[in-house]
Amino acid sequence: MIKEYRICYTGHLIDELDFHQNIIVPLIHKLYNKHAKVAEKSYNNTCVTSLKSMAIMSFKHNVLDLPIGSKAALSGPPVAITETSEDCVKNCIRGIADTDFSLIFLKRHRGFHYYPKIRGGFANKALVKDLKYWLGEIFGFGLTTMYGVRRTHPQTGMISIGHILELNGEEMLEKWMTEIGFYSSKHLTKYSLWKKYGFCPAKTSTPERIFMLEGKLDPRSWYKSNIRMTPECMPPEKRFKMLEKTLLAKEFSSHEVATALDISTKRSNELLKMWHENGFLSRKLERRGSIAKFKYVFNARKV
Repeated sequence: MIKEYRICYTGHLIDELDFHQNIIVPLIHKLYNKHAKVAEKSYNNTCVTSLKSMAIMSFKHNVLDLPIGSKAALSGPPVAITETSEDCVKNCIRGIADTDFSLIFLKRHRGFHYYPKIRGGFANKALVKDLKYWLGEIFGFGLTTMYGVRRTHPQTGMISIGHILELNGEEMLEKWMTEIGFYSSKHLTKYSLWKKYGFCPAKTSTPERIFMLEGKLDPRSWYKSNIRMTPECMPPEKRFKMLEKTLLAKEFSSHEVATALDISTKRSNELLKMWHENGFLSRKLERRGSIAKFKYVFNARKV
């Protein structure tokens, strides 16, 4: 019997093909000087990056202590990585997130998908506990975990037990992007779309999101009814009308804009900075003792 030392990475054909071709394959060549191949399997909508090497498999199994076969036996970042540096651990977690996490945006109480959630679901409970330790206790992320979650497959009816880790909200997403980040275009296009428009429509593919970012598709067209647009999406005259009842004819602060538009103060500051740079607002620095804040007023001629 001939043993075949094959290493495979599987992803979604449409959403992750670019990630496999432009990130995984070059990375394998950089690390191991080995040319991996990407196979496109349209019959099950997957792409598979694979390579054959007894030496690489032995290194991964005997040195990095990675399991052979199912990753269900994996328990967090390998000791060889955790004993090197925290940056190596973050890189390892990024790799796990690129392939096995999802970035989704929820509607919650609004008409569009604006609220971010990073979620990792695994059959491996030990892996979730280890990720919780590193992300929560070491790197200071606020997260929630759920163990023993039962899920029924919609097509087959089979019941599976999973364990879930979640990071919720804008603050955690921005902390993630600053300290860990993503390399996968599947996640990066969602984040970029959310940063540009304030929301990211559900059930969109990576190519569709790229077209949205390039201005070839309107993300608002994914919604049947008129959604409540974020201020970034609004033309200047619509922003002016939305705010004039509460802010016109007086100086106003970023906190007042946040209250009027029902957005975070951080988002309000970003908008005010952008509007000022575009000439829609003038501002002056107001000092009260050791505290310095900007006060704004509309430039009515330009709005």
